[in-house]
Amino acid sequence: MTTMHSTPQDNKPPADPVRSGPHASTGQTEAAPTDPPGYESVVIGAAGRSRSTASTSARILAARQELRPRLGVRTDTGVMSPMVFAVALVLLGGVAGYVMALYWPKQWTAEAEVVLDPGNDPVDRYLDTQIVILESSVVLDQAVERLPVTRTYVEDSLEIFPIEASSALALNFSDDDPELALDVVDTLLNAFMTSIEVEATDFTTPLYEQQITELTRQRDELENRLTYLELANARADAIDQPQPYPADARRLSLESEELLSRITDLRNTILGNEISQADLSNAAIVTQPRLLPEPTWPKPLAFAGFGLLVGLAVAVVTLLLVAARRVS
Repeated sequence: MTTMHSTPQDNKPPADPVRSGPHASTGQTEAAPTDPPGYESVVIGAAGRSRSTASTSARILAARQELRPRLGVRTDTGVMSPMVFAVALVLLGGVAGYVMALYWPKQWTAEAEVVLDPGNDPVDRYLDTQIVILESSVVLDQAVERLPVTRTYVEDSLEIFPIEASSALALNFSDDDPELALDVVDTLLNAFMTSIEVEATDFTTPLYEQQITELTRQRDELENRLTYLELANARADAIDQPQPYPADARRLSLESEELLSRITDLRNTILGNEISQADLSNAAIVTQPRLLPEPTWPKPLAFAGFGLLVGLAVAVVTLLLVAARRVS
């Protein structure tokens, strides 16, 4: 029986396949690869810079988180810049004002214009007189009888004013019911024109003419008597005798002159009435009652402007509060 003995070569560990190579059969071992010079210092520097960058980013993020409440107004989605917030407030106020005007109760205005002939009277004084007539109970009461409103209601919303550089008057009436506004102006204008027609109708001329006829007859009688007395006085003067009726003649002469003055005044009155009638007959409606196409109130742009001002005021107050908070 043969005994086998192991040698040192038989106890040698198997070759490492990684380390094996073309020289494995020769029994030589491949050396481990070495790093280039300075590589370790580069790696350490890069790691240090990475830690420094991360630390700086963390500090910036923390500072940003700390300043956000001071630099803006917090919303559900984050933080808004105070200037953006202020602009948003201003715009929101303008939009809110405009929308409010769209839903606000509207006032409608009806208008009409009538031209008058003042004749020889000053235009301003004549138009003021006609305004007084339009606002008088004679015209208003007649108009209100045909309207579903009271005289006070009409007076509160009625505007009557002269048109500049003309002899015309303008009538305006405003109400939330456009049909009522138009009806009031139309009825009031018709009542005014009716009053002008009544004023233009001469009820006094026949009476004045009767008075002139009677005064003329009385004066004729006085003139006849005066003629008789003056003839008698003239005969007395012819024969150098005292005048028999000197006092009576003077008295009748004065009475005759007074009657003549009264007759002249009445004739002038009739002539003045005829001129006034001609002036009043020239009154005409130049603009028929009409409804303005747009409501006179509210004005959407005016409401929008007011809303912008309110929004601006709120924005200024907000910015001041944010600035005070930032300082603190």
